[in-house]
Amino acid sequence: MIDIASKTWSLVRSKCEEGIKVSTEICLRSGLQPHEYDAARGEIAAFRAVLAMGEPLRVEAGDYSKRKDRSGI
Repeated sequence: MIDIASKTWSLVRSKCEEGIKVSTEICLRSGLQPHEYDAARGEIAAFRAVLAMGEPLRVEAGDYSKRKDRSGI
């Protein structure tokens, strides 16, 4: 569990947001090689994945008896 009120998380969040901004600017540039755009998009995805660790877990609500997927049983 991550304490989203901690100084550490605040620093991590600000660094990720800064990284997303920089990588987004790279994606908006013209004249770069395709692999450079791919790397920037990958960095954005990684930063967003780190930020998602601070989000609360989402639990699916509903009647589980009506599920068609029986793989977990």
